[in-house]
Amino acid sequence: MTLLQDPADMFGALKENDVFLRPPQLSDFEEWAELRAENRGFLTPWEPSWPTDDLTRPAYKRRLRRYAQDMRDEAAYPFLIFRSSDGAMVGGVNISGLKRGVLQTGTIGYWIGEKFARRGYARSAVTAVVRFAFETLNLHRVEAACIPTNEGSRRVLERVGFRLEGYARNYLRINGEWQDHLLFGIVRGDTVNGGGVKDEDANLPLEAELPAAIEQGRIEPHFQPIVSLKTGAPLGFEALARWNHPKKGLLTAETFMPVVERGGLGPILAKRMMAASCGELRTWRNLKISPAGLYVAVNIAGSDIGAFDLPDTIAQLRAKAHLPGGTLRLEITESDAIQDIRAARDILEGARKAGASIALDDFGAGHSSLTRLSHLPLDAVKTDRDLSIRAVKDPAARAVMRAVVSIAEDLGIEAVAEGVETEAAFRLAAEMGFDGAQGLGIGDARPGGDVEAKLKG
Repeated sequence: MTLLQDPADMFGALKENDVFLRPPQLSDFEEWAELRAENRGFLTPWEPSWPTDDLTRPAYKRRLRRYAQDMRDEAAYPFLIFRSSDGAMVGGVNISGLKRGVLQTGTIGYWIGEKFARRGYARSAVTAVVRFAFETLNLHRVEAACIPTNEGSRRVLERVGFRLEGYARNYLRINGEWQDHLLFGIVRGDTVNGGGVKDEDANLPLEAELPAAIEQGRIEPHFQPIVSLKTGAPLGFEALARWNHPKKGLLTAETFMPVVERGGLGPILAKRMMAASCGELRTWRNLKISPAGLYVAVNIAGSDIGAFDLPDTIAQLRAKAHLPGGTLRLEITESDAIQDIRAARDILEGARKAGASIALDDFGAGHSSLTRLSHLPLDAVKTDRDLSIRAVKDPAARAVMRAVVSIAEDLGIEAVAEGVETEAAFRLAAEMGFDGAQGLGIGDARPGGDVEAKLKG
């Protein structure tokens, strides 16, 4: 008879911020089963199919035996996640598929109860396991994957410090169907959750470093393609801000834009991004590798368009880079920050006269107004990324997207679907009549040199 060894006897607890983690115990069964049962509908879209007896005590005992063997074999380490304040179980996390030798890698997976989501518990738990992987297991690399539509999981991974590394078709069988996945990785020496694995104390707060980083050009554009849904050819590239941080590596805009906004640095960064993007487009045009009419699109918050002389800035940049009209596009964030529509209209009309084209970005994000479409001088409208993702399976989202195409046709402007990350989303956008599409399913954001090489063919 095989004795049931409690995994908790094999390894201690991990602590991080507001949670602690420990291996599952036999005494956890009732709380674990209740939490999983309560969240079946919330969890099943993102997990492999549950066995019919999954929440029974005999199945749980088998699970514990497997966990114990995995830890003895150093193949996987499972943990339950508990809230530090009251000891409530909130979810689970594991690192599995451990490989030694020349690889030294493992893969993280986690789940969280719906009422505990978006409270930072998942981020703390994943952070704790990443530190455990590097500091205790001495791994070199940790990997993770999530379905493209799982925005919550993607945000958790990126905030912990994982970097998006690829897109895999039919990667895992989830809820009975083979699903595409985004692939993420973090390596020893990368920044974990805002602190370095090796040299945490050497990192200054982002607020202290941002002004100099913007001034010195260390925040630079990476270009994501926007393609024609009729021909597949590139219509333009959106310039997405990336910070080449000397200690934290390449940081995405989500990491530092809140700091930019709090510090009032948005207008300065927007001008820097416009200048750098125009310079790249000039290089492509001089090399005669740029298709006719190819544009670069730069984001600017609706609240920042009146913070500097936008028309004059555009005129100077176009003159310096010798760019034709319309090849510098401004993507105005669709938000209620545009309080004065008349003032915004006057500024944007001046920008168009100076040779810029104008797109309304993130339309359908939750605070959209048809007034903006009808009163602002626009050349294009871009749907919110989440709307495009949901439209593949949500009839209501599809109805909104069809309405956007219809309105764009009536106004004589382009309609661009953002968030096109799967073949199904690409086909749907084409069938609906969108002019252009953008998303990870088409291409990720790359440095100007990489775009140049691609345009050269």
